[in-house]
Amino acid sequence: MSKVAFKVYVQLKEVDPIDKIVMQQKYNLPRKMIHKAYLEMCTRHQLLTVAEGEMIGWETLARIALTREKIKDYHSLSQASFDAVTNNLVELEPSDCYDSDSSSL
Repeated sequence: MSKVAFKVYVQLKEVDPIDKIVMQQKYNLPRKMIHKAYLEMCTRHQLLTVAEGEMIGWETLARIALTREKIKDYHSLSQASFDAVTNNLVELEPSDCYDSDSSSL
């Protein structure tokens, strides 16, 4: 799929954000093209499902789940929420929600 065709596909409102993520992964297109889909997944009220996890893979599912937790701390959709999605899901440069203290193991 070309980038131009994918840009059109991503803009379709009737396409579920999970399906947009799956297509991005399948064709190895830039993650920034689906920033809005990631933001939708991270801010929706509905919980992530096992079926969605199977579609997008455990790593992406974990990144979305952790970003959702981070966004909940902001109590509203803000620039910080947008930045958390950008860092954790688009640029794959995790914010502090990925920090782990190995000394507690």
